[in-house]
Amino acid sequence: MFRNLLILCFLISSISFAQEEDRNYESDVVVRNGKKYAGWTFESLSGIHFFIDDVVSRSIYTLGVFPRYNFYAPKRNFSLSSGFPIGLGFGFASANGLSYYNFLMQAPITVDLNLGTHATKEFTSPFGFYVGGGINNNFTAVGAGLNRARFYTFGPIVHGGFRWMYRGRVNGFNISYSQPFGEKTETIPGSGIIVENTNNRRIISFTIIYGF
Repeated sequence: MFRNLLILCFLISSISFAQEEDRNYESDVVVRNGKKYAGWTFESLSGIHFFIDDVVSRSIYTLGVFPRYNFYAPKRNFSLSSGFPIGLGFGFASANGLSYYNFLMQAPITVDLNLGTHATKEFTSPFGFYVGGGINNNFTAVGAGLNRARFYTFGPIVHGGFRWMYRGRVNGFNISYSQPFGEKTETIPGSGIIVENTNNRRIISFTIIYGF
């Protein structure tokens, strides 16, 4: 009787140990594959974009959202992510005595390295930063009086920024630089403003980050 009881206890212990080993193995595999803290994070953006070229410079105020998927996140404070910092903007400017407006829509695709604050959704350290790059897709509509122009830009973008915690929320700022190519000629008839295709055009942006 006593021997049978010992055998039963041994079998139960063996099964429990095997289950624990399976769980540890699965956890190790998840960590090695970088999936333990993988998932989506979201941040809101607000800031200003500067379009700089040889003829006329203009600024556009923007609002947007920055969803990203952390596809490699073996630790809470480290991740590699694919991001989509989408933005909409509107602005006014004047040149050659004529006022005109700008409408902006952009949808970059980036790959980023994230460390510290908000590297993953679960991590809320006091400070963090990120850096990355990708392709910037940009649409701008320009109007002056009754005249209109629309054009697209497409080209590489690099960006980076800092994040920190304040009153339980993620805050920070982002700086990005893009030099598009493949842009159509922009002309506003009657305004004297003709912006040719040029490799000297640059887009620089400064945005504030607010996590949710």
